[in-house]
Amino acid sequence: MKIKLTRIIVASCFLLMAMKAWSQDSKDTPQGHELLQMVVTNIAPWGSLNKGMPEGLYVNLLQDIGREWGKAYQLKVMPYARVVRDIEMGKADLSVLFDSPGAEAAGHRILPLPPVDVIVVMRDDLELKDLETRPEIKIGRLRLGFYGEKSLRVREEQWLSINSIAQGVGMLERKRLHMLVTTAPAYKYALRRLNIDGVDGVRAVHVDSVRGSIFLSRLSELPLERVKAAAKRAMVRHWDELQAISQLHNASNVLHDASLDYETPTLAGR
Repeated sequence: MKIKLTRIIVASCFLLMAMKAWSQDSKDTPQGHELLQMVVTNIAPWGSLNKGMPEGLYVNLLQDIGREWGKAYQLKVMPYARVVRDIEMGKADLSVLFDSPGAEAAGHRILPLPPVDVIVVMRDDLELKDLETRPEIKIGRLRLGFYGEKSLRVREEQWLSINSIAQGVGMLERKRLHMLVTTAPAYKYALRRLNIDGVDGVRAVHVDSVRGSIFLSRLSELPLERVKAAAKRAMVRHWDELQAISQLHNASNVLHDASLDYETPTLAGR
């Protein structure tokens, strides 16, 4: 009886030691709560893949945040709509989202980034006011990219969702779109990606500005203040570069041909 009891005690000790070791391993490995999952849009100059490797201004910023985090981190580049959904569903912890009610619902705003110009690229024979009187006009926008809405009177059925700015430029060329709303840097980089100087018969009109911010998913189990501290330390090293690209300056050799001419119309009632 004593021998049997001793065996039970020894077995219990081994079981407790194994459970403790497993608990410690799960805490320190990427499967635990220490892993920082980050996602970034595949819209240049913010993010893209070059031979399978992520690059871009927001990629650099988030990778630096990951290093400041000091633990394991992962970063994925994907379409903007998936970025928003992954933050909303808690599949990712951290990203840069354009400020919007959807972004606010999906995550906690940690830090704002410099604002960027919003432009409408339109056919030369059109004016912005035509959006109100000609319901057949179609205007493209990035899927779940809601910037420009407050400055444009657009019926819901006039919007067409696109997956990339390059796709929108192609649709303008093929006359499948009348207008395209985008940020000025993204439009410039889309032209570069397509290896063209511009689209014949269109012009760009400045209508607004939009600010991106670093958001932490509301479903993330990571400590908000700790992530925020890591983001602040990284932001110090990237602010000037982000400020330069937002103003279309040629600082840091970020945008070689930074000149982008566009009109700034006076919008009635704005």
